[in-house]
Order: sequence, then structure tokens, then C-alpha cells
Amino acid sequence: MKIRKANYSDTEGIAKVHVDSWRTTYKGIIPNNFLENLSYQKRNDLWVRNLSEENSYTFVAENYEGSIVGFISGNCNPGNL
Repeated sequence: MKIRKANYSDTEGIAKVHVDSWRTTYKGIIPNNFLENLSYQKRNDLWVRNLSEENSYTFVAENYEGSIVGFISGNCNPGNL
């Protein structure tokens, strides 16, 4: 397992983990039609924007084959401190 700072080439992998984990975790909690309508492309676009935000930090976890299997993201807005 390798943890490193995310870059723009990671957005598709992050989007896949994001959508797949929501579909698994929230099945039976959130309406199925919402989960079925989650889009890898829309999540990819979201992660491209997130990575470009100032004071935003995203890290990915890669397995030994180099596939993204997890991520964590946060930001530090000095105005909220």
C-alpha cells in the first residue's frame, strides 16, 4: 500500500472509488435511483475542480498494482480558523 498526494492523473481513479463506495455503503439507506444516477464522469469533473482549489489537500491510497483503492480530502480555509 502506498499513500501519496493526489494529482490530476488520479481523478478518474478517485471518482471510481468515490462512486463505488457510495453505492456499496449507502445501499438501502439512500434511495436506489440516487445511487444508480451517480456518474463517474461528474465525480471526475468534481475531483478536477477539488484538486485545483487553493488550500485543498487530497491524498490517495494505491495498492501494489498502482490502482487507487482509497482517498482522503480536506481543506484549510483560514477564514474558518
